[in-house]
Amino acid sequence: MHEINLHDEGVLHEPGNFELAFFPLTITSLITGSQLRKVAGWRIHGWYSMITGLLTIIPPLANLAPQIPFSNPSQAVQFGGLFERILLVIAFAWYVILAIHMLTTWEKPAAPRR
Repeated sequence: MHEINLHDEGVLHEPGNFELAFFPLTITSLITGSQLRKVAGWRIHGWYSMITGLLTIIPPLANLAPQIPFSNPSQAVQFGGLFERILLVIAFAWYVILAIHMLTTWEKPAAPRR
């Protein structure tokens, strides 16, 4: 029987783990984008969310497809890490941009009358 050692180095880099972490983010940005496109003042952010979702789904799918040259990290040592970091920046910038828009459009509640 094979024991699973959770303290092994490189557990995050096992096949499927990176994809498993980013599929929920991708699905969330696609769903959020489709809903934001219907709201005035948020349409551009809806399109941005849709584009971000499409951009962040491509690398994980490419990693899962064995016939793609970048699917094997040993074949893409020079560029694999670069693409992964670009994906991380794109994915996490989505949170920042939407949060900035929410904070700048948020109206403070009226002060209570005395």
